[in-house]
Amino acid sequence: MVEPFGKRRIPPSPAMGNGEGGGRGGQQNARFPWSNQPDSPAYDIGLGNLMHTMRAAVAVDRRLHAETLICASGLVAGFAAQSALLLQVRALNGSAPNGKLLIVQPYRDGPRYLFGDPLNEMLKTAFGWSRGGALAAGLPSDSIPAVDESYRYVARMISQQNSQFCVGPEHQPLLHPEKLFASIWPHCCRALTSIPLGDRNYSASSWRHAWPLIAAYVTGQFIAEVKDVLEPSVSIVLAFETSLYGSKLDPKLVGEAGLPASF
Repeated sequence: MVEPFGKRRIPPSPAMGNGEGGGRGGQQNARFPWSNQPDSPAYDIGLGNLMHTMRAAVAVDRRLHAETLICASGLVAGFAAQSALLLQVRALNGSAPNGKLLIVQPYRDGPRYLFGDPLNEMLKTAFGWSRGGALAAGLPSDSIPAVDESYRYVARMISQQNSQFCVGPEHQPLLHPEKLFASIWPHCCRALTSIPLGDRNYSASSWRHAWPLIAAYVTGQFIAEVKDVLEPSVSIVLAFETSLYGSKLDPKLVGEAGLPASF
């Protein structure tokens, strides 16, 4: 069994909702957010695969560093949102829905990052389930920070080439965020495409549109799961910031087709 470690805390643990005002319970007490989807069994398998894979990928000597687990899941949720958006862009012959996308390269010959309202729109699912996980972990709703603060902080991180999230040095992941993401994304891709159901093709190209919801739900689950060792007030900031950071990474980082020259 893999166990998380970090700062000890024991809050109450209500059921996890979606952070949008109730109506959905946690994994034990209500249906999943995709229960009415035709492919709901595939979502269920993808969820189980991704949670197991992510825990195993970040474990050190069969122990989980809570901050690294939350950061890993946030990075994956953010990048999954970007991937689904870029599928839409390709389907629309290079046009992004809901606004414009912008590629930013803060330093010459440095990495490139993706910004824009369409990307922010795709992240709403990740933010909602992160809020739900924090509420389930006992964080009062009026203590959940505004996402706008995370937008501004991550933009500064990228412009200043700073890899420290806004939670203090004692709550950083064990790896630089880009190295952490690069180390886990291939495993997550395999987890999300290992769906042994009938004749349906659950390859990355045909199934990637579903990944943001699964990955966002995983982040919310992990926030609630590590509540005894990591304050949910810290987890929610890490989840917001890593989701944003992951959504901006150049796919070339993990061997996929890189961002285009422009949109």
